[in-house]
Amino acid sequence: MPPAPPLIEVTRLDLRRGGRTVLRELTWRLERGRHWAILGGNGAGKSSFLAALRGDLRPAPGAGSVTWWLAGQPTTMPALARPRVALVAAERQQQLGREEWAQSGRELVAAGLFGERFLYRPPTAAQWQRVDRLLAELALTDLAARDPRTLSQGETRRLLLAQALVAEPAVLLLDEPVAGLAAAARRELLALLDRAAARASLVCAAHRAEDLPACLTDVARIVDGRLVPAALPRAVPTPPRAPDAAPGEPLLELAGVTVCLHWQPVLHDLQWTVRRGEQWRVTGGNGAGKSTLLRLLHAELWPALGGQMRWFGRPRWPVWELRRRIGYLSPDLQTRYDGGESVAAVVGSGFTASVGLVRQLTAVEQQQVDQALATWDLAALRQRPLYQLSNGQARRALLARALVGRPELLLLDEALDGLDAATLALAHRELLAAAAAGATLVQVSHHDGDLVPLATQELTLAAGRIV
Repeated sequence: MPPAPPLIEVTRLDLRRGGRTVLRELTWRLERGRHWAILGGNGAGKSSFLAALRGDLRPAPGAGSVTWWLAGQPTTMPALARPRVALVAAERQQQLGREEWAQSGRELVAAGLFGERFLYRPPTAAQWQRVDRLLAELALTDLAARDPRTLSQGETRRLLLAQALVAEPAVLLLDEPVAGLAAAARRELLALLDRAAARASLVCAAHRAEDLPACLTDVARIVDGRLVPAALPRAVPTPPRAPDAAPGEPLLELAGVTVCLHWQPVLHDLQWTVRRGEQWRVTGGNGAGKSTLLRLLHAELWPALGGQMRWFGRPRWPVWELRRRIGYLSPDLQTRYDGGESVAAVVGSGFTASVGLVRQLTAVEQQQVDQALATWDLAALRQRPLYQLSNGQARRALLARALVGRPELLLLDEALDGLDAATLALAHRELLAAAAAGATLVQVSHHDGDLVPLATQELTLAAGRIV
């Protein structure tokens, strides 16, 4: 009896992206019942490999092939394969933040029934029942009526996973699937992926062992564009806490602050002071209000009537003058750089707290940009558009942007998410140096291993309130 055909077969694949070769003569097979972890450093080609497996990236003629066997017959046509191959990736989440099309979370998930980004056709009653059952299974019913553009990073990621699962795909491709999720939500989704492995073959790209489901049967690493056998990465230990520092003058003062989004209160009656020399971590579940809080501190949002807020001892500032004293990085900021800005321009825009350059840099500023590019191993990428970089490479550029102006206050919202081990160590080193030079950090992260090991205070939010 002949052996069963694979689900996907990759043969001598060469793949170019952004003017460079990311995969070289790569040969690989996905057998039924096998579940793969794909590892590799930032920029190694993991996301490109997953995009090729779905047919979203295609090789040039004569540069190899991808064959799908999802209905028992081989095809090299992505349009025939995509209904049975689902992808959950950071790029889709970033697209959601830029889209003008209003939709509910329920409609977003239902669009997955047809392999589409939006719901263009009415589902049947049975299909709506399938959507609602899945939303309930994932504890997402409370998000069904919400606009995904108003949700936290973790809440949006859970909706996108539901969108992928609702069509019951034969292959589920996952690019950092639990990034941005709180610990409890991570455990729930990883358990769900283990259950989904009975129905679909999983291919999961990640950096951390704790971000991978337990069902994996095979592990490979992309090295110089080729897949080689590998072992799972070790878990990153929890960083130690630094001793309490002597408090200095207030940098941030919140008194009775409430913040509304879309006419609904998101943060409630906040009373909080951040003093120079303190180093804060902000914790709480997905949707607790952490990202909204950092946007408030960055003067992107303002308190409702009656609340009082002071930055660096003053209640009123020209906003651009204020932001030049603050370094800021968030997933939302990354989505705003979609106009083709080069890496060098992104880093240089840190001097004006703008998205893209709004003036010519001085000679001294240009020297600081060049130094930052060298420090963050970005010199060879300085002319590349940010959108052509991997998520980890783009995050390095935005870290350089946040630090280039030597800010007094650093607001970091999941700033180190998606970094490989070497880049994470570099980020810790540079942020520790910034703190030693006098910067005060306010960090949001769901991974203890991502936190710079210097936190002296912790603020916990639940449902927009300090608890």
